[in-house]
Amino acid sequence: MNPTHPTKSMKPMSSLVPRTFLAPSSLALVALFALGCGSAQADAPEHGGGEPDAVSVQVAQATEGPVAASYTGTGTVRGLNTATLTSRMMGYVRTLDATVGQRVTRGQLLATLDDADPRAGLLQARAGTLEAEAARVQYAQQADAAEADLRLARTTHERIQALAAERAVPQQRADEAAAALRAAEARFAASQSGMNRASSRIAQSQAMVQSARNALEYTRVRAPFDGVVLARPAQVGDLSAPGMPLYILEQDGGRRVEVALPESMVGTVSVGQAVTVRVEAAERVLTGTVGEVSPLVDPAARAFMVKVDLPADALDGVDPGMFARVLFPRPAEVRLTVPRAAVSARASLDRVFVVNDDVAELRLVTLGAAVDDEVAVLSGLSPGETVVVDAPATLRDRDHVEVRP
Repeated sequence: MNPTHPTKSMKPMSSLVPRTFLAPSSLALVALFALGCGSAQADAPEHGGGEPDAVSVQVAQATEGPVAASYTGTGTVRGLNTATLTSRMMGYVRTLDATVGQRVTRGQLLATLDDADPRAGLLQARAGTLEAEAARVQYAQQADAAEADLRLARTTHERIQALAAERAVPQQRADEAAAALRAAEARFAASQSGMNRASSRIAQSQAMVQSARNALEYTRVRAPFDGVVLARPAQVGDLSAPGMPLYILEQDGGRRVEVALPESMVGTVSVGQAVTVRVEAAERVLTGTVGEVSPLVDPAARAFMVKVDLPADALDGVDPGMFARVLFPRPAEVRLTVPRAAVSARASLDRVFVVNDDVAELRLVTLGAAVDDEVAVLSGLSPGETVVVDAPATLRDRDHVEVRP
C-alpha cells in the first residue's frame, strides 16, 4: 500500500500576488496619461526603427495683461408694475370674468363675490336713515310749537311785569308769568336738543349707508390699470377671504429683469449703469439700464437684488416670465491669456499642449472668462510659456513637434 501523506491546503494564486493600491493623486496622473495617449497606438504611424517624424504645429505665447471682466447674472423678465388683486371681504366667488393672458382695461369688472349680506346691510342702513329723518321731522314740529309758546310767554311776561310795576296786578300774577316763561324756554331748549340728536342720527345712518354701499362695491373686483392677466389663482365657488389672491395683473408699459447678485458685487453696480441683457427665448440682445439696487443683502442667499430696466422700444417678443442673462461689466483684471484655439476639451477637461525643447507636453488648465479670441487661464500655465494653436488631432503627449512660422 502506498503511504498516506497528509493533504496540504492549496491557496489560490491571487492570494500569492501582492496587491497594489493607487493613491488618489496617482489617479490624476493616470487620467492625464490616458488623455495624452488615448488610442496613440492605433493612431500613430508605424516607423521602421528611427525617430518618429516631428508634427508640424503653430504656436503662441501665454501672455499676462489686463483683461476686461464681467459677471453674468441670471434673472426673470418682469413688468414694471405687477399687482395682486385680493378680496376686501369674505364671500363666495360667483364669477371670474377674465382668463390668463387676457388684456384688461382700467375699471373692467374681473370678478364678483356673493353680495347677499352687503345688500341686506345696505337695506338696513337705508331704513335707519328713514327712521332718523322721520324723527327729525317730529322734533322740528315740536321745536316750532315750543318756539311759538316761548314768544307768547315772553310777551305775557313783559306785560305782567309792567302792570306789576304799577301795582295794577298782584305780585303772584307776575311770579306766575315768570315761571311760565322759564318753562317755555326749557321746552324750546329740549326741542332744539332733539333736533340736534335727530341730525346726528341722520348723519350716522348716512355713513352706514355709504359703508354698506362700499361693502357692496367690494364684491366687484375691477382692474386697477390697463394690463394683462398673468395668473388667476381663484376658482368659482371658492370662499374668498380678505387678502386671498384672485388675479395677478401686469401693467402695460416697460419691462425689467430682476437679478440676484452675490454680495461680492456690492459697490460695483450703480443706478443708471448700462448692461447687456440676453433674452434667449426671444433671441434678443438688449442694452438695459440699472433702475434699482437694493441696499440690503439677503443673509440666507448672500445676495442682493438689482432691477434692470429694458428699453421700451425694443420689447417685441420679450414677455414676462422669460429667462434672461445680464452681463455686468467689472474693472479690468490682470490675467494670463492664451488664444482660444490653443485650448481643447476632452472628457470635460480643458487642456493645452505646451512646447518645451520641441516636445509637446499635455497640460490640464482651469479657464476663466473669454474675451474675443482670447481666454483667461487661471491655473496650469505660466507667463511666457509656448502653447500649440489649433493642435492637430494626431498630436499626443510627448510627441516631437516642429514649429512652423
